[in-house]
Amino acid sequence: MGAGTQIPSLDGVRALSFGLVFFGHVGYNGFIPTTFGVTVFFFLSGYLITTLMRQELANSGTVSLRHFYMRRAVRILPPFYLVLILAVFASAIGLSPSTAEPQSIWALALHWSNYYMVEHDNQGFPPGTGVYWSLAVEEHFYLLFPCLFLLICGIWQRARSRAAVLAALCTLVLAWRIALWLVVGVTAPFHRLGVATDTRFDSLLFGCALALFGNPALDPTSIAERVWKRALFPLAIAGLLVCFAIRDDGFRETVRYSVQGLSLVAIFVVAIRYP
Repeated sequence: MGAGTQIPSLDGVRALSFGLVFFGHVGYNGFIPTTFGVTVFFFLSGYLITTLMRQELANSGTVSLRHFYMRRAVRILPPFYLVLILAVFASAIGLSPSTAEPQSIWALALHWSNYYMVEHDNQGFPPGTGVYWSLAVEEHFYLLFPCLFLLICGIWQRARSRAAVLAALCTLVLAWRIALWLVVGVTAPFHRLGVATDTRFDSLLFGCALALFGNPALDPTSIAERVWKRALFPLAIAGLLVCFAIRDDGFRETVRYSVQGLSLVAIFVVAIRYP
């Protein structure tokens, strides 16, 4: 997989995820797993970004942070701020039913909207910008993860060890969610546990771990194709179905994201290796 290579099967995964998010936000959220669509986007971002950084490290011996941040800024920030400006303008001239508030606009502009939602819900957001919370999580990821990647690769030389470090971080995030739910007793749990970066970072890290070890686009596998297709893939689908079926709030705001992350590992492997 070269730096500019597309993986068609992942384009299909992206399209399905987009469909879940889109239809969930136009009125079908009651029976469409909209949040799962966002989780898939997170996993996909972690996987692709880490795969590209892994290739750059192998080819040049390092990762240019300056080039990384410039590419992200050019790709994301112009449409990000264009939509925000249009939303604020529409609110200011009365085209939208809500009134934008300065503090919420600053939270959006500074990529802090997810933590603003924890305290204030969607209060004061221009119409349509509540979804910016997921972009805030991704922006925090883009800011922090390249440095973490270089640190991990500098300390651990084996791919298995590097992935194990990320898996340990995923476990810590799960433990943190459980602690917030059981010990701290957070209020408005969906916002605190569902949109905050510190409680959703593992959804990206699962994809990062797959990119570092057992990467289906770069690494061979010792597991037979029939095992992936007939055992691991069905098991992953079963894991997702369990997540959709269980309606208990404690499970959904703590363990659910981890089960989905583990399930997506096998789904992504099969989608890339056997499209």
